[in-house]
Amino acid sequence: MNVPQGSHEELEQRSAHEGAKRRRVTRNSNKQRDQVSGSDDIASGELDQVGQGGHNSSTNNSNLMVLKTTSIHEILHHKKCIYFQKLNERNTIPKASTPTSEKFLMNSKRFLRALSKYLKDEKFNQHFLYILNKDEKIFIKLFDFLNLARLKDHEESGYVLDPLTMLDRYRLGSIEELPIEEIDEMQGKEFSNELKILTIIQTFNFQQKDIKDRVNIPKIYCSGELKIVSSKLDNHWGKYIAMELIDNVNEKPQTEAQFRSLRTQLDNLHSSGIHHGDVHERNCCVMGNNETMLFDFGRSCLVKDLKKKSKYCLRKTCEDYKNLEDMMKKTQFVKS
Repeated sequence: MNVPQGSHEELEQRSAHEGAKRRRVTRNSNKQRDQVSGSDDIASGELDQVGQGGHNSSTNNSNLMVLKTTSIHEILHHKKCIYFQKLNERNTIPKASTPTSEKFLMNSKRFLRALSKYLKDEKFNQHFLYILNKDEKIFIKLFDFLNLARLKDHEESGYVLDPLTMLDRYRLGSIEELPIEEIDEMQGKEFSNELKILTIIQTFNFQQKDIKDRVNIPKIYCSGELKIVSSKLDNHWGKYIAMELIDNVNEKPQTEAQFRSLRTQLDNLHSSGIHHGDVHERNCCVMGNNETMLFDFGRSCLVKDLKKKSKYCLRKTCEDYKNLEDMMKKTQFVKS
């Protein structure tokens, strides 16, 4: 073995220089992996420890866990119910309520604490350490049956023990003519379908080497059973999907470049085998640099399930593309 020549100090400097070089390479590699992987970070898989230099670390924790890309991408799902307490109306999004679901916001740190308290699963803890490092807000779509039953009782009797919140009023207005049994059935189907669709999209995104071929969707964190208990809000209980909160959700396509991006998103979505089924300005937004994002896949289905109508997806003349054309006709374009 050849021993490097030079003083001890020179050897230390050389070693430090090589170490810094390796760290730069690692950071660049991690950065490129982030740019290429997109929503891969939130899919299930093996876990890999990285040091403080990776993934834009903003804490002093040198053992943060991040997800290693794998060939199988699933949304982390837990069977045990988790609980949240002392939520107030600021944690709700009343106007986003539908007959089947209610929407909540939560800080990622609080969400992680709840998972750690009720779920003794190492994979979950490691997975959410990564999210905690990002310090993101969590958007929760809760397919709530417990509060639904309470609202239906109020609808029939005109009486409720606790005052109706704004969230209650919006949801009550959306379920007036629907039997509770029908809504319950709708909830189960929508939850299972949306979870399946999102998993397919994430798997598809992982398989694409070029980021331009991916479908831009919010990061999906996990799913399972959730109960919300509060002195100010009545109990909410049901299946949920937790995902990234999109801050610029109200920024809609207004330029030709943005609509070209939205059409590309539809092309990529159909390439993944998914028909959106509800292309509308409320279900898309502009991310920046004229790039757009699709969300809300509650009415989506597999292209193959359209059977004879699937040929229209291949020809790009299906309902998704017609709705896109309608959006463009209603838009007053601005110069990009």
